[in-house]
Amino acid sequence: MSLPFTSSGKITCTLSVSDLDRAAAFYRDVLGLELLTMVPEFNWAEFGTEVPGFTIGMGVNPENPSGGGSGINFGVTDLDAAKAALEQRGVSFTGEDLEVPGQVRIAEFSDPDGNGLFLVQRLA
Repeated sequence: MSLPFTSSGKITCTLSVSDLDRAAAFYRDVLGLELLTMVPEFNWAEFGTEVPGFTIGMGVNPENPSGGGSGINFGVTDLDAAKAALEQRGVSFTGEDLEVPGQVRIAEFSDPDGNGLFLVQRLA
């Protein structure tokens, strides 16, 4: 079986946290993961793992300030093409795409249970 879009070879598990600095310190200092990026203005941090192409991302979700919950980011090479392929399969996307200029474009959708799923195209 193959994906209905071209994968970038990267998958990121995302965690909702209540305090970005505290969570980042835990993953860096306690678990020993490598901090790849920290973008406080977007409440986002991402850590490398020993599994090629798999990272752990985390952010503060204003709709869930106590933290908890998770999601999966699917890295794609072309966000628009990936969205079109999934829309042909009945997927509805949530709101407008998010773009962090020069870094990423993100499109959000959900599985049947409401778990957050994201298409992420890296721009840099």
